[in-house]
Amino acid sequence: MDKLRQRAPLLIALALLAFIPQLLALVGLPGRQGAFWLSLLTQMLIWGLFALSYDLLFGYAGLLSLGQAIFFGLAIYGVTLSSLYWGFSPWEALGSGLLISLVGAMLVGIVAVRVPGHGFLIVTAVISLIVYLMAVAASGWTGGTNGVTVTIPSLDFGLLRLSLFDPRQGYWLALGLLMLSYAALRWLTRTPLGRALELIRENEPRAEALGYPTLRLKFVVFVISGSFAGVAGLLYALINQFASAGLLQWTVSANALIWTLVGGAGTLVGPLIGTALLKFLEYLFGGWWPQGYPLLLGLVLLLVARAAPQGIVGMLRAWRAQRELR
Repeated sequence: MDKLRQRAPLLIALALLAFIPQLLALVGLPGRQGAFWLSLLTQMLIWGLFALSYDLLFGYAGLLSLGQAIFFGLAIYGVTLSSLYWGFSPWEALGSGLLISLVGAMLVGIVAVRVPGHGFLIVTAVISLIVYLMAVAASGWTGGTNGVTVTIPSLDFGLLRLSLFDPRQGYWLALGLLMLSYAALRWLTRTPLGRALELIRENEPRAEALGYPTLRLKFVVFVISGSFAGVAGLLYALINQFASAGLLQWTVSANALIWTLVGGAGTLVGPLIGTALLKFLEYLFGGWWPQGYPLLLGLVLLLVARAAPQGIVGMLRAWRAQRELR
């Protein structure tokens, strides 16, 4: 009963999210306006999945990276370029995108996890910059900062065909993939591997003294995290059907870090909340005062650091614990 009570808010949120297309129709939003809000929510789900992958690396393993966008962008380019230049089918393009991001995570991880402390942050940022500059230099293929577009009309699941031009079906695809990824990561964090990662985060020398192969474990979580970032990239490519070198920049990884800190690192739910909140604020200020959004972002970070150092989820958990003690 206690577990059901704890999970009730999450289950209610999932139910509401699943029926959002019907709710938008029920409140009578016009077609274009309803499609816009659905598209905005879909983008939140995509970036929320990217933030989830970052939370596994940073929130659970304590690895502060600015290279997560590499695997996100590689997956996007894998889908886009293979479809555009080699005529791959949607499933072949998705497979190539995921494979490229996986290989990229392995290659970067071999180098990065060997660098201790703050050097890890610097190495990942430098590699991200190198990959970005390579994409810009190959603008004849990649489109550089202007990007390239591709048309992927649908995904065929045999008995079911999803039209990627239908905002409702794109939304449900994003929601379903996010739910599956969340469930997989939640399970992973509760395995012995997840417990070992938390020990490494808290005290790596002690983990080594206890016999844990910390270097190998950090490499494994780096690859897993990069793979989930690649899954977010696949979803981005399917929904937006666009790739740009800008998606490889370290600033994209920095955004995931901010979303994770605001929502609550090491919680999985927190990054989703932080992404939704800050993406909505970005939408509000993007049309009204674009230059003011960075200022607002800084104020939000200061407020969270002051009032809720553990993020929004950490603050809610502390509040609930205090209520149970009374």
